[in-house]
Amino acid sequence: MILMHSPFSKSFTEQQRDRIFEKLHGTKTRVANIYIPNQKTAATRNPGYSANLAKRISPFLLLTGLLILVYPFLLVLGKTPFHSEWWGFGALMLTLIYVVLFDFAIWNYFKGKKVNRIWIIELILATAILYFLL
Repeated sequence: MILMHSPFSKSFTEQQRDRIFEKLHGTKTRVANIYIPNQKTAATRNPGYSANLAKRISPFLLLTGLLILVYPFLLVLGKTPFHSEWWGFGALMLTLIYVVLFDFAIWNYFKGKKVNRIWIIELILATAILYFLL
């Protein structure tokens, strides 16, 4: 199999490849060659490459961080629009889950390319969420 996927495989004829395969694997049946030229394997990846998280920051992720920091403080003070702490805690959890879900949905819909439109849409929705929760 190694010889079939090497750059030298073009110099072998089909019969020579069959003989090499038979010697290596002990069988005459060949599995179909699967070769994806654009696929990056672990050996070909650049080890110093890391995703830039600054490009992925969005208003919904900022809103999630803000709610995680501020809302428990408001629950302790009792300044939430809910009558019970449990309702406030449940609303916080559901809001965080849906905000993160919608953030990923919007980024996947636009494929991360139209960042200005994503920011405009998410800013409008984040402002509405803050208005109703706080």
